[in-house]
Amino acid sequence: MTDTPAPKLVASCWTSAGAVAPLQKPETSPVPIADRLEAIASTGWSGFGLAHDDLAATRSKLGFPALRSLIDDAGFRHVEVELLTDWWDYSLAHNWRPQFDLLLEAAETLDAKFIKVGTTMGKPLDDLDFLVEPSAT
Repeated sequence: MTDTPAPKLVASCWTSAGAVAPLQKPETSPVPIADRLEAIASTGWSGFGLAHDDLAATRSKLGFPALRSLIDDAGFRHVEVELLTDWWDYSLAHNWRPQFDLLLEAAETLDAKFIKVGTTMGKPLDDLDFLVEPSAT
């Protein structure tokens, strides 16, 4: 038997969000961010995620540098920021560009290694070619 270390687990943005769900408007948790981080850290997660609306609320109430301090104090090694959609449609840039800018600021300040992006909710896509060019730029 080998001594393989247990995998590191990252709590998704919904793991600690409380009474809020994906696609709910807004997707902002009613649970204070400090309480969420404490609960996640106390149960052994190595990281966590925050959705765009939670990030916007946290930036305005606490600020990303203060959130970074809470992350460091809790000992988290992984931070996820999400979710950018419609990024392939430049006619919708007035909607997604401000979200992308906030996600980028959060990723830089919070030391997230990537920004989660997605496609449209609905039926599976048969053709993915329209996603290639925008994602390469």
